[in-house]
Amino acid sequence: MRKKMMSMKKWMALLLAAVLALSLAACGDSSQSEDKGLDVSDENVVEATWQDVFDDVQENEARALTNTYKVTGPIDKIESDCCVVGALYVYLPSDVLASIDTDETPEIMFIGKITDVSSAEGYYEGGAVIIEFGDAELIELH
Repeated sequence: MRKKMMSMKKWMALLLAAVLALSLAACGDSSQSEDKGLDVSDENVVEATWQDVFDDVQENEARALTNTYKVTGPIDKIESDCCVVGALYVYLPSDVLASIDTDETPEIMFIGKITDVSSAEGYYEGGAVIIEFGDAELIELH
């Protein structure tokens, strides 16, 4: 009987030790991966005005297409599927666009990647560059 009791105590101690080790390992991994995710996104986001984005495209379009931009600027025009900020066409959900008060000419802050770069002939002398953010995420209107 005494041997059985000792054996059961050993198994219980081993089981508790295993559970404790697994719970510590799980907690340690999740906090490290969350920290790494935040650092990576912060390093890759380029804070810019519409003019900065335009200049990046002119300088090196291939690199600009890989960047994620956080852009702040005044809204020049609201169309049915996008708003225009300088040379940027920012595509947002129609309910968001419909809620923008055009009387105050608000500034927008959004985050996204460039999805297309094209030119429009006759827009300005020599044409104009149009930079599209096809899947932008609204951060703030002010």
